Amino acid sequence: MSIVHKPIEVYIDNEDSDDGFYNLGFVMNRDVGVLPHHVGLCRDFIEEPDYVYIEADDQIYGFLTNQISYEIKGTLLTITLLDEHVFYWNKEKTFTVEFDIINSKEIKHCLEVMCNFESV
Repeated sequence: MSIVHKPIEVYIDNEDSDDGFYNLGFVMNRDVGVLPHHVGLCRDFIEEPDYVYIEADDQIYGFLTNQISYEIKGTLLTITLLDEHVFYWNKEKTFTVEFDIINSKEIKHCLEVMCNFESV
C-alpha cells in the first residue's frame, strides 16, 4: 500500500500566469534525507499538448505520459501511471497525497484539464 504524503505547500496554476499551461505541485518536505521532496505535474497545451509532464525532485526523474489517471476521495488524491513509468523513489505506479479542502476545487479543475486527452 502506498504512503499518503502530506505536503507542506501546494502550488496550483490553472492557466492564470500562462495561456495553455496548467501546473500542480506538492512540496512534501525540505529534508534531503526524506524522499520525495516535491512532485509536480504540468501540461502545456501549446508546446506539448499530448502529454502531462511529471517530475519528482529533479529533471532527471521527469517524464512525459498521456497514460495517467487520478482519483479523489475526500481530501486524498491518488495519481496512477498507466504506462511503463514508475515513481523513482519507490518504483510504484501510484502516488497518494492528502490536500487541504480549501484547495479542493482548484485541484480538481487542474486535474480535469490536465488529464483530459480526448480534447486534443
